[in-house]
Amino acid sequence: MGVLFVAYCIFGTLMLLILFFNYTIVKYYTDTSEHYHLATVVTVLSLSITLFCVLLVPIDILIASGRVKDISDIDIPKETVRNIFLSLFSIMLLLAFMLIPFAYFYGEEQFDEIDSDGNALCEKICESMKYTASFMLICAVLVIVGLIFRPEKDEWGQGKEWIRQLFDVEHVGEAAISFTVACLTLVGLLLWCFYTAFGMAAMPFTLIKGKKSLEEAKNELEMDIGDVRDKIREIELRSAKSNTRMTRKEKRDKAKLEKMQKKLMARSSKISEKQKDSSQLLSRLLKFLTPFRVMLGVFALIFSLIFFFSLFFGAIDRLINSDCGFSCGFITSSSSIFNPLDSLLVYLSTMFPLDYLIFGLLILYIFIASIYGIVRWGIRFLCVSVFTIKKKRTMPQALLVASIIMMLVVLGISVAILTVVPAYTTFGSQKFVSDGKTVECSLENFNENECVMSNISSFFNRISLSIPLFSAVVYLMNWLFMAVFIVCGISAAMQKPSSSFEEELEIEEEEEETFI
Repeated sequence: MGVLFVAYCIFGTLMLLILFFNYTIVKYYTDTSEHYHLATVVTVLSLSITLFCVLLVPIDILIASGRVKDISDIDIPKETVRNIFLSLFSIMLLLAFMLIPFAYFYGEEQFDEIDSDGNALCEKICESMKYTASFMLICAVLVIVGLIFRPEKDEWGQGKEWIRQLFDVEHVGEAAISFTVACLTLVGLLLWCFYTAFGMAAMPFTLIKGKKSLEEAKNELEMDIGDVRDKIREIELRSAKSNTRMTRKEKRDKAKLEKMQKKLMARSSKISEKQKDSSQLLSRLLKFLTPFRVMLGVFALIFSLIFFFSLFFGAIDRLINSDCGFSCGFITSSSSIFNPLDSLLVYLSTMFPLDYLIFGLLILYIFIASIYGIVRWGIRFLCVSVFTIKKKRTMPQALLVASIIMMLVVLGISVAILTVVPAYTTFGSQKFVSDGKTVECSLENFNENECVMSNISSFFNRISLSIPLFSAVVYLMNWLFMAVFIVCGISAAMQKPSSSFEEELEIEEEEEETFI
């Protein structure tokens, strides 16, 4: 039990670190003038629960691999991990369909009275619950469909026996949760294909290239201002030489150029003010840290490429070795293509907690890359920007929406890792002896007495077998992820470094124009 104790201690420590990390992120982006405690608590809780769910996977694999000495004792902890997974999925559903919508609409309700006023607070809660009820109704519909849509129902018989099995408490909870999680996972996979793919492709290049310094940004602005002045002077000289008045087109062009010149000069003066505020010590510190930033970017790029090629090899392997193809979602029981990340984690799983460390770093990197993608792209619906995520200027409601996006993305990641590291997430390093030979456990070489499948793998594989369309969509989403990754990676590699301060100024100008 010593190894298991260490595993839970590591997981417990990670839980505390994750809570602190997510709280720091939320406070960093939240607009202090509009913040309210309910949104902060729900956002931090949502982000943390989603990470807990994925970081529990190595413990699940540890138990399934039989590192707890007596194989006969494995049923008890394995069942415990299974219940923890189901509990976390249930909490995620509660957050997605009740707490996050309630916190969102609670913030939308504006009253002149302060919240300590009993009547105002009561009215605010009632209004929020009224809008939240629609999300709870969606959840109820999904749960009911999950109860009815059960793959084993054809074997239940007719009449009372079917009804009795339907309400069998031993199966009913997992069936309802599984179907609802499957529906949310499909949405999460779509978000994963864009936000995470963009983040994993673009973030390393941002770290490697860095941002333009204030001095570089100001020099470029001065050059742009000079170019605009030359164009204005050219229009004036052309009119003076011909001794004629300016045409309407020339007047319009001159007015546009003068407006642009005014805007550029305003930006230049703001950058000058920013340069005065920035201390010399901070500038020197940033220059000193540049090599470390570049090194971090190189490591991030290596992580991204390893993940990409592991996903690519996994997808190709399923395409080649699946006997049933699209009809069963390209499920395969054997593997013929070498997967570097999968092989590394399977090997390290015999030296716990090394596999936990590598897997945890990978998941945290994907999590941070997804947040980076949301921050850079903002929250969009059908390509239309709904919310922007900016330092100290983000509405709490935007962070609540971002948290539910991250929740869905992590569900997508939970399924994707079954393709990226299939052997590790299914059986770990389990082996058994057959005819005097040591054989690795797999779906093809399965010994019921020696091989124990992990909970996360059995949970999603059960969904795939009962809903083949689910597995097929997951497989196609993997290819979409790779396509977006390649396009965004090429774009990020060719893009010139930008100035974060200039980006902030552009957003301020857009907001001012919208207000006007």
